[in-house]
Amino acid sequence: MERAGNADTDPDAERRGLGTPATRAAVIEKLVKSGFVERKGKQLIPTPHGAALISVLPDMLTSPQLTAEWENRLRQIAKGAADAGKFIAGIKAMARGLVEARPAPSDSDKARFREEKPSIGKCPPVRLSRP
Repeated sequence: MERAGNADTDPDAERRGLGTPATRAAVIEKLVKSGFVERKGKQLIPTPHGAALISVLPDMLTSPQLTAEWENRLRQIAKGAADAGKFIAGIKAMARGLVEARPAPSDSDKARFREEKPSIGKCPPVRLSRP
């Protein structure tokens, strides 16, 4: 993950909070706990749910550039150099636009997220007896 998105991210991204060891550790733990990746030795392997999620997300949401930009804006807000209200309004507008532009999920998209549960048998019919 240290080098993920290097080609797309400007050289100051780590200074702005993207890709620092603390950030990476928190993101990795969240992905593991959520079931989107699993550890195999030192490697992180996407689970079927992780691969399905990435396949349906718009490219802008999976971009390290977006994270770097947001981290930079949050730092500016913390220093008093940017307005938190404008930042939140921008995120709300972006989310609204993404939802409005996104069609309802198709049956094949929905099927990607169905959890495969093994069948353990068929329940017998319940017979109620009256006294």
